[in-house]
Amino acid sequence: FIPKGFDKTLAQFSVDEKNNISHRFKALELAKIILKILNKG
Repeated sequence: FIPKGFDKTLAQFSVDEKNNISHRFKALELAKIILKILNKG
């Protein structure tokens, strides 16, 4: 699978490159921030 706008397959991406375009990674990063805030309260 070659993501739109890229010239290589997902298997060829580094972990950092995958995380940069991954909606799951972005959602988990946001959840981590929210949980830290809730844990302080």
